[in-house]
Amino acid sequence: MELLKESKLADGRSLRIYRQITPDTNPVPERLIRYVISSIGFDSYRKFVHDQNYWRLYYRTAFDGEGAVDHLYVAEVDGTFAARVWFAYSPTSGFGNFGNVYTEPEFRRLGLMNELLFFCIRDFMDSPAKLLCCGTGNQFAAAAYRKVGFQMTYGGETGMMHIINPKYGSHFRDLEKICFDGSPVAKVRLGTPGDQFDCDKFLVHTAAMRGKPRGTAGPDAYVSEYRVAWQDHKIGNAVTAVAENANGTVVAYAYAVKAFGRNCLNFTVYPDNTGDVKELLEFTAAEFRKLFPGEPILMYLASNFSLQLEALEKAGMKPVAQIPGSIVNADLVIFEI
Repeated sequence: MELLKESKLADGRSLRIYRQITPDTNPVPERLIRYVISSIGFDSYRKFVHDQNYWRLYYRTAFDGEGAVDHLYVAEVDGTFAARVWFAYSPTSGFGNFGNVYTEPEFRRLGLMNELLFFCIRDFMDSPAKLLCCGTGNQFAAAAYRKVGFQMTYGGETGMMHIINPKYGSHFRDLEKICFDGSPVAKVRLGTPGDQFDCDKFLVHTAAMRGKPRGTAGPDAYVSEYRVAWQDHKIGNAVTAVAENANGTVVAYAYAVKAFGRNCLNFTVYPDNTGDVKELLEFTAAEFRKLFPGEPILMYLASNFSLQLEALEKAGMKPVAQIPGSIVNADLVIFEI
């Protein structure tokens, strides 16, 4: 943990700004680990327990040096951790995420976040990262992010936001045009922790994916994103896989997971690559069968999930069952992989 700045607050208390980058050859201080995983910022609302647990697992992985390239910034007031902000990115693609912006209630309105954001954005611009994404429904937060260089990706006062290193373009759409060039899948491989930024931020927030229903209607409905599937992958309960096009962009990902006693598979694909998913699905299923041999793997989709259904039709796959009206305004369509 590196000390970046030491100063005094207006009330005379001491302020220290620290940075922790992982992977790190030195052990991460235990007190930093305990702070980050014990104060996630959602504890006043139990409905966020799933997200809390995800971030706790994520940081444990990151602090062990198994994640992507993580930058964590924390403010300490009189020896007590008081605020934090974070960004991380894939060392392969340079696409990343910004978030975990939180100030402990008793330390608010002291300007701590301004101090942290200065170092955070400076380091992003000096790093190999190309793009950081985030989202907020808070107008004040969105305004603060815009002040340090973030843009609204699709307009409005709140919602999807991004910041891009000027070396790679001026807007999210610039990178989308370059990366999603219509080329077919050239490589299918097992997923890594860093792939979550390519899958959950860059891929799904492209203009071509906006408004496209995706997800699952089966027992694996809790797997809302790649990042959640990766946690099951980490503990040996799932397999994640990605498909890259000719220029190395992740254009589709899939997971197979054992959920509530059933083996479930699902996938997300960029619209231009719906004809390229067969190899990805077969690869994912084959890797999953190494964990759970001889068991059927099912895919549960709603009948309005047009993108996935189009891809499965192109792959020559037909449903084994369809249950009318079993989902709100849709049928349940079941495939066996």
